[in-house]
Amino acid sequence: TNGGLVHGQYGDLTITGTPATGYTYSYTLLDNTSGNTTHDDFAVQVVDSDGDPASTTLSIAIVDDVPTAVADSATQTTENAPVTVNVFANDVPGAHGVNITDPTKVSYVAGSLAGGTGTV
Repeated sequence: TNGGLVHGQYGDLTITGTPATGYTYSYTLLDNTSGNTTHDDFAVQVVDSDGDPASTTLSIAIVDDVPTAVADSATQTTENAPVTVNVFANDVPGAHGVNITDPTKVSYVAGSLAGGTGTV
């Protein structure tokens, strides 16, 4: 195509430009894929000014941007005051987002809390 939209197996390839200015492309993934070895392949043929063709395959590697969780902390500034922590504020959810199934359940990790008057 001389620019335009090309539908692939997993997404769409958009080609813009002209022969005078050159071409650019962008790829839009249409749905989630599994694993980090998925790719969408497009046959490409270019023709030079003499009319000589060259063919190849443009392979778009689809890599899952996995979520990244970062440790959270909080400080209580007034004794017996409630402490609220947004545990997602400093995390990167990845392409699939965050799916909270039951916000009333909390899991605790064993450990200790030390303060000026003792350890809990």
